[in-house]
Amino acid sequence: MKTIKKLTIGILVFSFLLLNLVVPAFGANAIIAFSSTKPAVGQSVTVTVTINPNVAMYSAEFTVSYNAEILQFNSSDCPTGSAGGGQINAAPTMTGQKSVSYKFNFKAIKAGASTISAAGIAYAQNDDINFGASATMTVSDAAKSGNANLKSLSLSKGTLSPRFSASTTSYTASVANNVTDVKVYAATADSGATVSVSGTSAVNVGKNTRTVTVTAPNGTQKVYTITITRAEAGEDVSSDESSTEETASDTDPLAAEVDGVPYTVLTDLNGITLPNGFTASTTEYNGTTVAVAKDRDENFTVYYLKNNESNTYAPYLLDGEAFKKLDYAAFGNNTYLFTDFPQDTAQPAGYYVSTVELNGSTIPCYRREGTGQSDFYYLYGFFETDFAVYRYDQKENTLQRCPDFRLVPASVTTDDEAKTEKPRNLIGRFMGLTQDARMLVISLALCAIALIVLIVLLILRLPALLQGRKEKRAEEESTLFSGDFEDVIVEDSLTGEEEDASNEPKDE
Repeated sequence: MKTIKKLTIGILVFSFLLLNLVVPAFGANAIIAFSSTKPAVGQSVTVTVTINPNVAMYSAEFTVSYNAEILQFNSSDCPTGSAGGGQINAAPTMTGQKSVSYKFNFKAIKAGASTISAAGIAYAQNDDINFGASATMTVSDAAKSGNANLKSLSLSKGTLSPRFSASTTSYTASVANNVTDVKVYAATADSGATVSVSGTSAVNVGKNTRTVTVTAPNGTQKVYTITITRAEAGEDVSSDESSTEETASDTDPLAAEVDGVPYTVLTDLNGITLPNGFTASTTEYNGTTVAVAKDRDENFTVYYLKNNESNTYAPYLLDGEAFKKLDYAAFGNNTYLFTDFPQDTAQPAGYYVSTVELNGSTIPCYRREGTGQSDFYYLYGFFETDFAVYRYDQKENTLQRCPDFRLVPASVTTDDEAKTEKPRNLIGRFMGLTQDARMLVISLALCAIALIVLIVLLILRLPALLQGRKEKRAEEESTLFSGDFEDVIVEDSLTGEEEDASNEPKDE
């Protein structure tokens, strides 16, 4: 019986320890906080671990775990032992505090998600308290740019003086008296920057000041100033400053502007390699027939525009009255077009929204949470005749169709989404779970195995236990009724004389 008890206790202790090793404790007597939950690559982030069991503590031993592929440990205000490889061992001493916080500083070195967990034991005067907590941060693809330069700056009427340069911030221009409206066109050098132009396009006689403010992704600002002088009635404007001539877009039906840069729409696609599945066609633009490329189902109508300054051409889509650069990339002999994911689909479970740079374009994509997936990007693309999800391997610069990635309709509930996302086979379903979920499944399976082993051992030992108890009972009964009655003396309560209770005859 003692053996069974020892075995039972051993199995339960082993299962408990295994459960604590495999599945981190969440929010048990501890809190984890970040200085930023979404730092960028290159930025520093502080992780604060607070131990608060609400009893006086005098020392502690705990381990902080993190994803070493995503974060690099720099320093801590907590006494630490070994650190590296995703673990930091700490052993601080206290002076009776009931709550204490320690800061761990990391540097974000790669995009992706990292779970930070802290687990250990706090030693109080009369007790040892287990604590643990866990939280996740996501590192973005790159640090925010501080580029607040303009790529181009021009006017609908008039000529800038001096000629535009990103480093020059003050300009002048002169227009004739009959010009009453001057538009300012400005394009940022960084696609993530924003630009704003002060005032209205109307110009009065005399000096008119317009400011162009560029705000970089990290908040840095740069201001460009343009002073436009409108001539008095009857006043001539010198030829080098004259802007009474109309812009190309006002006189040439094939002229176009993209981010303030002048382009010309091509009417002949000879010599241009079209994307797979596209054929040359025609359409009307500003009343003029121009050449375009269309796919079989006419999902895309691709215009080709030539840059008037460099004479290079590129494919564009016409979005209303404005041209938008076509996001595409060539892999081998194949050309793929990329678009936003359909609006009626939702973000799949286990993925987060990101972007990737391909062929000079910033393309929206999904990325997988957890480790081991940092080089892969899931994009929505078009090839030949069909749309599909593609997986781009940034490390090897390869693109492959990904039929196992299924988009989830936005109307699908969370439970349905989980069913949709999971592969049908058990191994696929298990691998599709998050890291914490896989750990939980493993721990529950091991606990179930331990429980089954315990039951089997009890069943095997049951006959021996029953036989042992039967023999012990027989032994106890034998001992109880084995006394010697030959020398028992009985006292007569009436006479007070003692009589021999044995059956032997008395001598007279």
